[in-house]
Amino acid sequence: IEVSNRDNPRCCATRIAGVSMYPEEEEALYPMGQQFRLMRSQRVTAKMLIEMLQFREVRDTPGCSSGIPLEVDEVLVVEMEAVDMFWELATDFFTDGGNLLEAKQVIENRLRADEQAYGRDHLEVARGMNAYANLLREEGNYVEAEPLFIESLRIRKQLLGAEHLDVAESLNNFALLCKAEGKYSEAELLYQESLSISQRRLGAEHPDVATSLNNLGLLFKAQGKLCDAEPLLRESLRISQMHLGAEHPDVAASLNSLGLLYKAQGKYSEAEPLYQESIRIRRKQLGAEHPHV
Repeated sequence: IEVSNRDNPRCCATRIAGVSMYPEEEEALYPMGQQFRLMRSQRVTAKMLIEMLQFREVRDTPGCSSGIPLEVDEVLVVEMEAVDMFWELATDFFTDGGNLLEAKQVIENRLRADEQAYGRDHLEVARGMNAYANLLREEGNYVEAEPLFIESLRIRKQLLGAEHLDVAESLNNFALLCKAEGKYSEAELLYQESLSISQRRLGAEHPDVATSLNNLGLLFKAQGKLCDAEPLLRESLRISQMHLGAEHPDVAASLNSLGLLYKAQGKYSEAEPLYQESIRIRRKQLGAEHPHV
């Protein structure tokens, strides 16, 4: 499984200041963000999505301060907004149920509203473009997805600089599209740049680095570079197990990726236990009916 880089809750301690005026939230939201990482792997409820929409509308009201005092039951909603989870939640909510048309409508409407409110060269618009392009990519609409990925990347580089983690996210997601189109050389360059930014900004042991290693490893597998893929996928699994624990869904994804590689290498006896462990973790954490199972 390849992963679209999202604004990870693990990074919220470094980004929350842009949303709230209360510095003490940084420490409070960091562990909550880690818990949300597990929760967002599960099915999103309509209530969660509605709360997200309502909070955004309140926050975006002219004259309303972004530093809204927090109630206990609002903290998770604010944390999700802080890491720009609305787009991904909306996508997950509808696509898990198979309703891609409704997903496109929700995401596109929000994107158009942000373009009208903020203008085209704005970070909210870049986030929306990135999310909408991901949805188009998932449904196989590569022609419409590509210019959105390119424009989102341009805006983020222009406003945030080439070393920002949001730029790394855009690079990764654009690479996913290029791989899907069979443009392996372009995808490799994008993945490498995304990985380099993540390593410099987060350190070599960060779970987001593990995601980049996983994606690059799967690209090498698709290219037939099986020997190059193996150390990347093994390192991705090691980092995920060390920092997330053996029962985390991201670990299940890494086990599955390494299993795919061993299968391609003809190492069936080594691939089988990896697949079995991946299925076990997902059933336990996500439920037997989850699409990832």
